[in-house]
Amino acid sequence: MCIISFFILMSNIDIILGILLSIGIVRGFMKGFVWEVASLLSVFVALWVAIHFSAMAAGYLSEVFSLSMKTNQVISFVIVFLLTFVMVRTTGKMLTKILESVSLGLPNRIAGAVFGMFKWSLIVGTSLMYLNRGALELIPKESSDHSLLYAPIMEMNDWIRTHIFQYKDLLPKIGEQTSPMVQS
Repeated sequence: MCIISFFILMSNIDIILGILLSIGIVRGFMKGFVWEVASLLSVFVALWVAIHFSAMAAGYLSEVFSLSMKTNQVISFVIVFLLTFVMVRTTGKMLTKILESVSLGLPNRIAGAVFGMFKWSLIVGTSLMYLNRGALELIPKESSDHSLLYAPIMEMNDWIRTHIFQYKDLLPKIGEQTSPMVQS
């Protein structure tokens, strides 16, 4: 009876938010924790590696091709980024296969479902936070106050963002000169 009353109290916002979180949970369960983390990290790791090592690759590229230095830098950045991106994702896929072969597939999938929920909560919560700023009020205050899922998603979003961004000083600043590639 309690579950039925929960669904009766759900508003349209709750239904939409519930569907979005369910997508994250199902995707996370299907892909598994290792794959979900690898796919998320692949972008950040590839960006970091490309920023720090594409200048070296541009040097090698300039020995092989007679292109302008700027063109070599752009091409080397893209190549290093893509190679790293593919390597991290491939490693994640291989680790997932290993976990499945040693009968750890189900724990990997359950952890993936939880991670998927957190990831989609962050995406949905951040989107709602920016869409509800200023003059654009996508979800009226009255609707969000009566929603069963809105407040928990926003609280989870704040918690995740607080804990992720406490490590922001470990990452290079955008535009900060981290390699000779940026020089003209």
